[in-house]
Amino acid sequence: KVKKIIYDRLKQFIIEPLTPTKSMSLFAPKNTKRLYGAYKPFSERELEYWAQFGITKPTLEAYKVFSVKYVAVNTDFYAESTEENPIFCYEVGPAKYKIYRPYESKNRKWVCNTDKDVYPQGWMNLPREGNSLIITKSLKDVMLLKELGYNSIAVHSENTHLKEDVVADLKTRFASIYILLDNDPCGIENSKYYHQKYGFIEIVMTDKDPSDQYKNLGRQSVIDILDSFSIIK
Repeated sequence: KVKKIIYDRLKQFIIEPLTPTKSMSLFAPKNTKRLYGAYKPFSERELEYWAQFGITKPTLEAYKVFSVKYVAVNTDFYAESTEENPIFCYEVGPAKYKIYRPYESKNRKWVCNTDKDVYPQGWMNLPREGNSLIITKSLKDVMLLKELGYNSIAVHSENTHLKEDVVADLKTRFASIYILLDNDPCGIENSKYYHQKYGFIEIVMTDKDPSDQYKNLGRQSVIDILDSFSIIK
């Protein structure tokens, strides 16, 4: 009976339209997770969640971050969004997605079908060239930095280093490159790796990361730290 309920809900879920004109089926290549879902409009409460990090709806839309009603993984119903426990989808590449549940426990916060071949988060939003680029570790930080006027991309995790060809491309496009990872042992270690190997300029927030700095200490505190590096936008 339980399996039948899951199947019935999943069947309804897959065919539910993402928008009035577009249906959403998130297919992954063979041997990787197949993700299915249904987009829905952002609720006011969901937009308030992003606003505490200085991120607005137009920026969410520009970076292809959506509110999701349901999620299924392969053939299993996974989760349903509620006001208290929302679900967001990052479209990070062709048929590549990250499902983000900010209030969930660590082992259920993320469901992804990305791999090492996916370009850094925010890649498609970069200009062809620019004075500066900040490399960070989350799309949330990328979007906040964009709101403040900075070009930025993010690695998919602090334990996943940028590919050599990606770094080579970025060096031809941006005059100065900064590395801004978490203010914790892992982040500091990886920041030093990028500095020593590529000469990226290290930036460290006084809080854990730019998003938490903004939320806990305010917009100006983030601006003051970035201004201290005289970054040319």
